[in-house]
Amino acid sequence: MTNPFYPKQPRRDEPRPDSPGRSAPPPPKRPTNADRVWPWALGGVVIGVLVVVSVVVVATVNDDDESLGLVTTTSRVVLSPAQGERSRQAVEAERARIDAINAAKFDRSTYEVISDRDLALLAGSPDAAKGRKRVIHGVVTQFDSGTGATQFRAGVAGAQQDAWYDYDINVVIAGASPPVVANVVKDDLVTIYVEVAGAYRYDTTLGGSMTVPRFTANIVDVTGTTG
Repeated sequence: MTNPFYPKQPRRDEPRPDSPGRSAPPPPKRPTNADRVWPWALGGVVIGVLVVVSVVVVATVNDDDESLGLVTTTSRVVLSPAQGERSRQAVEAERARIDAINAAKFDRSTYEVISDRDLALLAGSPDAAKGRKRVIHGVVTQFDSGTGATQFRAGVAGAQQDAWYDYDINVVIAGASPPVVANVVKDDLVTIYVEVAGAYRYDTTLGGSMTVPRFTANIVDVTGTTG
């Protein structure tokens, strides 16, 4: 039995704690460079993954916004003074070109006189002459609720005829604006400065349909009446 008042005596074959035969515990391991680097590397990888995920999420949101017709980004082009000046000059040149075209619409000298034969050829293929400016003569044959308030039917020819019934090419004349045809009524004899608009199809009072040349009138001169 062990006496509690006396410490346990080591066995003969058991080395003492301070005995040279007892192995000392290993010294603590000093951290190497690799041990110091890998936590930073792991942190960098985690941050990179988070950035990629954020970009993907933002791109997905932007795609969803675009699919909804929403504008999520804006772009701004900054022009140099020279580029700005060239842009301004281009805008002014285009404005001047359009103004010149519009002014020419009311210049009688810019319209070409056409013969009866050439007008008959044009009437056979009006789409081929779209945009051409011509002077034609004729008589207003219909201008009522059936044609509308801004266009009328007319019998026309390239030259002025001695009798109103000699204007035998059936056409539709549309005013470029309501004032152009405001003073025109059925049976008026007219000289019209027109641009060729192409072929036009309309329904007749008998339930059929007819395709005729259509002209846009920029100037209408009333020269007489058949009444």
